[in-house]
Amino acid sequence: MNEVIVFRKLERPDLERIVRLELNKLASRMAEQGRKLLFGDDVVAFIIDRGFQPEYGARPLRRSVERWIEDPLAEELLSGAVSGDTSGIRAVVSGDRIVFDSGREP
Repeated sequence: MNEVIVFRKLERPDLERIVRLELNKLASRMAEQGRKLLFGDDVVAFIIDRGFQPEYGARPLRRSVERWIEDPLAEELLSGAVSGDTSGIRAVVSGDRIVFDSGREP
């Protein structure tokens, strides 16, 4: 007999938890390097709005974090555009992208 497993539809609070989990993983990796990543609700919403595809579930959210946060942040750090000192790097939404600012916590 074949069993059918039915998954419930992901709702916005589920997506927010998933994105925060991914961003916190990145923040932990950065903390190991002595850097602090700061982000707010606007960044979480941006990632969900650009990365969630209902037909694929939450899987694309990880790639969205890479595309919109990890890759651009790595470029900014390598170029010296942001310092990544102990005061933190703040990710903020600016138009149709996320930008990074070295500064104090909001």
